Amino acid sequence: VVVRAQLAISAAMLPMVGLITGSAPWSSLPANLVAGPVISLLVVPAVLLGAALLPVAATLAAWALQTADWIVGIMLRWLDWLAMLPSPPPTGSTVALVLAQAAAVCGLLGPPRGHRLPLLLALVLPFAPPAAGIAHGEYRVTALDVGQGSAALIDTGGRRLLYDAGPGFASGFETGSAVVVPSVGATGRARLDALVLSHWDLDHVGGAGPVLERLRPRQVFGPAPPPDPQLAAAVERLGGLRRCDGQHWRWDGVTFRLLQVERPANAVDNDSSCILLVDDGRHRTLLAGDIGAAVEGRLLHVLLAAGALPVRVLFAPHHGSRTSSSPALVRVLRPRLVLVEAGRGNRFGHPHPDVVRRYRGVGAEVHQTGREGALSWRSAAPDRLVRWRLDRAPYWRSRDCGDGCSSR
Repeated sequence: VVVRAQLAISAAMLPMVGLITGSAPWSSLPANLVAGPVISLLVVPAVLLGAALLPVAATLAAWALQTADWIVGIMLRWLDWLAMLPSPPPTGSTVALVLAQAAAVCGLLGPPRGHRLPLLLALVLPFAPPAAGIAHGEYRVTALDVGQGSAALIDTGGRRLLYDAGPGFASGFETGSAVVVPSVGATGRARLDALVLSHWDLDHVGGAGPVLERLRPRQVFGPAPPPDPQLAAAVERLGGLRRCDGQHWRWDGVTFRLLQVERPANAVDNDSSCILLVDDGRHRTLLAGDIGAAVEGRLLHVLLAAGALPVRVLFAPHHGSRTSSSPALVRVLRPRLVLVEAGRGNRFGHPHPDVVRRYRGVGAEVHQTGREGALSWRSAAPDRLVRWRLDRAPYWRSRDCGDGCSSR
């Protein structure tokens, strides 16, 4: 009876929770199955017994209260473990979620023998696949909002590539499990066909561990073997690292090239960044990591020789730093859309005002993830950019993106 009741409650609440929070925590069922009886049958009686014994037998009262505390501690460890499990986001549309909620209400209010089908629909509809897909020969680019760092997801009709995995911090917090993995699951298949780790700075690969473990990319690219032993071991478990320079392939009518660009003899880690060009024959997207002006000059020679100009979408090199986005790069590439992966109010001042003016001087629109949230662009609609903080924000989130936000 208890299990059936919890199943019914979970099914009834799932569409509403998905509609409000954007996640579907299936772990709430085992959590409630344990927490409800434990609190009702063990913890509350122990606490009441301790309170009753306190005036007459302090030792027995302390024992009862300590027992309650011990039981709660065990239960919290169980709940903490459940909280670490991924909560799949609902993939269905808002209409599907509303219909699922209506089915759940009908199931709860209907006759006992007729409630199973509506409740089953309430569980299934939130995870119905979205109707809109990516056609052959088209692709989608999403700059994830990971703060001061880099993570960009590129989708074709049936393949997924992640460029960088978000930052990590000395505290132990990293955006791989907090942002990147949930975002990949929320936008399609939770498995990667390729992961490109541009270089080994912590703001680009700090979240790589959880990404490698949970999204298990079929191929991993990088400029050199990872210097971190744990990261190197994780890459080896997936078949090892492939060097970036000169790699190219074609997915669903879209060409991917990891460009072979000569680096200065005294190149720093930033200048070793893998450079990715995505081309569907009409629109090109360029991601160049943290390269500086010296490598940008060499990159232009490669792009000119390959006839890969102009570039429609450009991820601003080095988060819009003044040491990158040289006048020559901006003038030759003439991007229509510039995406800056930088945290709002970051201590580096990215993107630098001179760089923003330089891009706008050639007619480019400049957008920053830290101000506008994740930025999503599709080659099928090249004049439209979805800014998740402004265009898709839930009702409880502020839509203010601060000074400097694009009005587009």
